[in-house]
Amino acid sequence: MVVGNDLELNVTVTVTNQGEDSYRTMVTFLYPPGLSYRRVSVTQSWHPRQSVRLACEAAAPENKALKGTGCSINHPIFQEAAKVTFVATFDISPTATLGDKMLMKTKVSSENNTPKSNNTTFQLEVPVKYAVYLVISSKEESTQYLNFSASEEKKSQEVKHRYQVNNLSKQDLPSSINFWVPAELNRMIVWDVTTANSPQDCYIAVCLKIRCNISSFGVQEELDFTLKGNLSFVLVSQLGFFKCRYKEMIEENTQSTHFSNEVSNSLTDDLPTP
Repeated sequence: MVVGNDLELNVTVTVTNQGEDSYRTMVTFLYPPGLSYRRVSVTQSWHPRQSVRLACEAAAPENKALKGTGCSINHPIFQEAAKVTFVATFDISPTATLGDKMLMKTKVSSENNTPKSNNTTFQLEVPVKYAVYLVISSKEESTQYLNFSASEEKKSQEVKHRYQVNNLSKQDLPSSINFWVPAELNRMIVWDVTTANSPQDCYIAVCLKIRCNISSFGVQEELDFTLKGNLSFVLVSQLGFFKCRYKEMIEENTQSTHFSNEVSNSLTDDLPTP
């Protein structure tokens, strides 16, 4: 189950009366806040003399931390040898906090004083993840072009690229933003990139992977990042080759397997044009 992506949870239940006529038969669902009962629909039933009727309403669970819904079956009598399969649908709040797993308990009871058994209770454990919707875009104020000539091979000019990252998810996210920056060509430094104007703690690895850790990326929050450095013209004759292979890659991900990533981007792949 992916919170923020999945809108509903469907639970299929089959109840069979293997004994005598059952009086006031009730199926009770116990589930955490963040879910809410929506509807119930019969998918299959069997009894030669009785059609199936279901009526569901809120039920008060013993555990106050949970919510409850009770569904009566053929009130007042669920006859001997009757069988019904139905689907109960629950809405999932896009802001629900359910932990790593969602636990739902289901039990069937009647007023026949039948003792509880493994056949009258069931527990459903569903793995939970949280949808991540992140948007990465390049800013217009990034360097678009540079002017230089072949006689200026030993000179350099500053190149600056700016990016904005938006969290459009319904949850605050522990995240990391990674930049892979092309910096060398034929073992010579072409772009000595540094970071600036970043609101987070960034560091540069040996391979010029720039990683920015964000402990909590707030809902609807925007973060701006700037990469800048001097672009050397020492290999001006090969810059065409460099440009063809240049791709500045940005990756944003959460630091937990509890999240399901959806990242969109609008990035410029070209190096500033000479």
